[in-house]
Amino acid sequence: MIVEILKNCDWICNANKRLIIQPMSRAEEVRQFFMQNGFKILAENATIDSDRLYIAINAVYSGKSYSNLPISYAYIGKLCECQNTYAKEYLQNQIARLKKRADALYKINNDDYKAQELYTIISDIERCVKDDNSKKCV
Repeated sequence: MIVEILKNCDWICNANKRLIIQPMSRAEEVRQFFMQNGFKILAENATIDSDRLYIAINAVYSGKSYSNLPISYAYIGKLCECQNTYAKEYLQNQIARLKKRADALYKINNDDYKAQELYTIISDIERCVKDDNSKKCV
């Protein structure tokens, strides 16, 4: 839903405008939109309210292509740089969600390209979660 709104807002393609987006679901689609449409993600953070995890993405239009970033960036974003408790928990939830999907695809066809891609993304997220050299986000 957020991506559809962003696609119809031409005023956001302005380097003087900072976007703060809080996707309720499918944050990877928001990040992919940013990557493919010249937006740089400046920061991300995660928090919890009423037992629900939320993330916020701060982005700005740069006009540059970020399509050279690994596919896992769409699922991780800048949360690796923000290893607070909630960011780690959010990423752990991503791992569990993607693992269910990858396992189901693999069970149907163990040569499935999408399943292999998801396992690679899961591995990248796991490395991110284990990395303790990241800064504390506030």
